[in-house]
Amino acid sequence: MIFYLSEAAAMYAHVNPSVAVCGGINSLMAAINNGHHLLIAESYNAYKTLSDIACLGDHEKAFFKSRATNWFTFPDLADIGFSLLAEIEAPEEDVDYPFTNDLKVMVTFELLSRMTLCAPSLLLSENISDSRFYGCLLNWYMEGWGLEAFHAKYELRHGGGGTTAALYEMIQTEKQKFCACILDSDKSSPGGKAGGTLKNVLRVHDDTCIISRPIYDYSFHEKENLIDYVAVEGILKGVLDENQTKELNNFLDVYRTLPYKYQSHLDLKKGITCAVLSSMKCNDINSFKYWEEYLRDHTDLEDSPCNLCLDSECEAVFIPKAPSFVREEALKINFSELAESANSDLRSIWQKLGESLAPVFIAEQESFIK
Repeated sequence: MIFYLSEAAAMYAHVNPSVAVCGGINSLMAAINNGHHLLIAESYNAYKTLSDIACLGDHEKAFFKSRATNWFTFPDLADIGFSLLAEIEAPEEDVDYPFTNDLKVMVTFELLSRMTLCAPSLLLSENISDSRFYGCLLNWYMEGWGLEAFHAKYELRHGGGGTTAALYEMIQTEKQKFCACILDSDKSSPGGKAGGTLKNVLRVHDDTCIISRPIYDYSFHEKENLIDYVAVEGILKGVLDENQTKELNNFLDVYRTLPYKYQSHLDLKKGITCAVLSSMKCNDINSFKYWEEYLRDHTDLEDSPCNLCLDSECEAVFIPKAPSFVREEALKINFSELAESANSDLRSIWQKLGESLAPVFIAEQESFIK
């Protein structure tokens, strides 16, 4: 995790060296020493103050001093091209930073007294496939900003449906780990209802006032919507058999005609059928109106299997689901290859997710790991 230490916070610790504060400082220093976290200081004096407060022996202090490059200061930030700055002035020159100010993790001494920080940050996802995908996305993001010298370090856990919120709540009792929980929105339209897993995790988060971070984005339905399936068709040529190719083409014939805002909220596991629309009308009226309007404006319903009868037993298909083998094979493709062929809308969302993930999971530079 990236922590930012201001001079004001360091001075507070100097003036108020309580047992809890000193314990937190020792924990943070040890975690940085072990390569679990990275500390960015406003100035040399800020981290020197922290080092002086810490209950370290002469050998440990000498070791920290020899590893001063673990502690990045303001000029270094401009050099390596990113910033989590909040309390200091921006550089004179305009610099595009990949991390926005609201994504910083401030070193507050409430945080330090509550957590031992003796372990890497923890990534909680809904399933192992999600974790692998977002891990690849994080590496792609770091490489895009020239941060290859840093590495993403985290412990991985995953829930599944209804168990994710309970696991997220249980993690908070450990206190030793900062947890980022990355979730699907499961929204079928921009104004639609969020899924139960996301709502349950947010409820736990609000009730416990914890410092861990849920990460989600309402601009897409789930992880599978972050793949450009039109591009995937070309990548998978030669991999699929004749029947699979035919099934994929049937899906793409309709999918490629959808504007991106509809592609991003399409439930690829169900598609849009009369039965799906019937369920939406009962449970998610905004999503129902969203897709009904699109179908009436862009589909010749007179030639369709039905004219939106909305019978829950009707099997009429307006937008087919993505074949399961394509969704599975797409996730096996090298992420760099996916990124090269992805459209600009997808790459924009990937950037936003990378911004959210990187401050939590970047640890110290690999060259400093002993």
